[in-house]
Amino acid sequence: MCLHNRDLQVNIDDCSAARERDRLPDGDVECKRRRANSSPVGRATRTVRLATASATRVERRRRALAAVARRHSISRSDVLGGLGGRENPSVDSAVAEYVRQTSPVIDRNIKQCLGQMMKGVEVVGAQHDGVRRLYTSHWVSQVSFEEPIVMASVSPKHDTHPLMVAAGEFSISVLAADQIVEGQYFSYPGRKLRYVGAEYVCAWPSDADETGPPVVPNSIAWLRCQTFQITPMKDHELFFARVVDVIPNRLKEPPLLYSSRLGWRVTGDKARESGVSIRDQLLDRVADQYSDS
Repeated sequence: MCLHNRDLQVNIDDCSAARERDRLPDGDVECKRRRANSSPVGRATRTVRLATASATRVERRRRALAAVARRHSISRSDVLGGLGGRENPSVDSAVAEYVRQTSPVIDRNIKQCLGQMMKGVEVVGAQHDGVRRLYTSHWVSQVSFEEPIVMASVSPKHDTHPLMVAAGEFSISVLAADQIVEGQYFSYPGRKLRYVGAEYVCAWPSDADETGPPVVPNSIAWLRCQTFQITPMKDHELFFARVVDVIPNRLKEPPLLYSSRLGWRVTGDKARESGVSIRDQLLDRVADQYSDS
């Protein structure tokens, strides 16, 4: 017999079987472990070991939650507070459930309808302390008739964002239909493509010292914009800026278009028949309807 302990008796064969089953190191058998755990010191040691393992699991879980918080732009305290600090054996499922409950997801029908909105493609660029960055966007828009005001939407996670903030200005390159390569190149973070497309970037032409915002060569037009207001949204920031300089290049070229549902498109044929005035037709209807009154 290996061990006599009241109601428990384990023989050598049982210990050997336990060693094979649990893959214990040579010389460390189940019977010795049970005997050690049965003593007061053994029980205390086991309690400490379990507490340490539990603390390790909790810390691992907290680290996972912190990583998720960074990925989803959620504060770490909100993540932990949202889960109530309760123990959960499955970190991934707890995190997924929290993100599902707290991260708003656009309704599928709404998303499909928004995706049908076709817009022109621009490349927004900025420079500060000799560093240039650009990104492709179809979320650039003129927002005023009486003033040359534009709005550019950019994620704070993009490496162009801090340069736009620091410089206080940015450029807009309006892409032509034959510039889909440039459009797709700047749709990825430059570091992913290791900035191999140096030929797609040039300095603002009128700056001899090349300190102005960068632009895309051969674009339809270049706009230089000075930021006067930044409005934070949930996952983007809106840069409102005044156009202070423009350089037209190929204004007769059709622009490049994009929508998330239809992808990249080229401006096609005219929608209105030549020589037909829709405005005149509508005014004629108004005149006919109210001619008797």
